Amino acid sequence: LEQRYRLLRLTVGTDFRCGRQRSSSAADLKLLLSQTEIRSVMLNDGDRKVSASDIKRYLREGRPEAANAVLVRPYRLPLRWCGRRFAVRRRSGLTVLADGRYEAEIGGEKQTVRVKGAFVRFEREILVKKPMEIVILSKEKE
Repeated sequence: LEQRYRLLRLTVGTDFRCGRQRSSSAADLKLLLSQTEIRSVMLNDGDRKVSASDIKRYLREGRPEAANAVLVRPYRLPLRWCGRRFAVRRRSGLTVLADGRYEAEIGGEKQTVRVKGAFVRFEREILVKKPMEIVILSKEKE
């Protein structure tokens, strides 16, 4: 995982299972990752089960506040420059926000962004010198 995907952090739920016949638990994964540079984080929302499916659903519904409440950090949206605008490439498994206006943080500065399809538009001009991520804070009321 570390070499192939250049992971820095892996977040799983406390009931996470993997491996042959799903024999490895989240605790086993944490022990295995302790031998690497990858940091493991266990999600736990009290007595409520937290699942990746829930988080993806919150984002598809335009509810990043709900996703951020159960994630260990706010949702970040990776952007790439595509011609004249920034875009999120839709791939299998990639979660993309619902269309709308969002409060976000870009380079430590709060800003409003518009999401339409796979594209993100900025309210103000920003200078970009490298690939970046937007921290999605909340969706504006329509």
